[in-house]
Amino acid sequence: MPFENIKKMGELGFLGLTVSEEYGGAALDTVSYCVAIEEISKACAATAIVMAVRNSLVCYGIEKLGTEEQKQRFLVPLAKGKLIGAFALTEPGAGCDGAAQETTMVLDGDEYIVDGTKNFITNGGFADVIVLFGMTDKSQGYRGTTRFWSRRTRLGSRWARKRKSWASAPRAPAGWYLRIVECLSPTDWERRARALRSP
Repeated sequence: MPFENIKKMGELGFLGLTVSEEYGGAALDTVSYCVAIEEISKACAATAIVMAVRNSLVCYGIEKLGTEEQKQRFLVPLAKGKLIGAFALTEPGAGCDGAAQETTMVLDGDEYIVDGTKNFITNGGFADVIVLFGMTDKSQGYRGTTRFWSRRTRLGSRWARKRKSWASAPRAPAGWYLRIVECLSPTDWERRARALRSP
């Protein structure tokens, strides 16, 4: 992965194209964003993937669902290119079907214990912030799915080496595998997710 390119994109504002200006982004419309992704892809598809994941999968979720404190802590540095974000949804047995995932998030006192396995994590090997999905209520299907965002260093987890996949060309950022041993997360993240979930 050409990290010098990532740093330069951050300086130019490419890593926060869809983020509101109040959080350090460019607040571009969807068409402009797609044009930017297409142009970067012509030179390096792996770099474009990092850019797309940051904007579409990481920053978007934090801006729409996060608390103000979380936006200041995660979104602002992400938009400015000071942090790299990863997206951890896919599982070995469930693929990208969030309602079928096996990762569980069980409330223990005022924190959650997270147990599960994720694979094909884009940016997983070098990210600072992880967007992690799991089930807090399996009986509710997709409505029982919750997303947490956490600093990578807060995850009591084991990262495996990059696995070969259709995306694992020499520069591709996808293909990382994560076994979560234990992850403790503040309950306000779960409360926020429940408040924004449709009844």
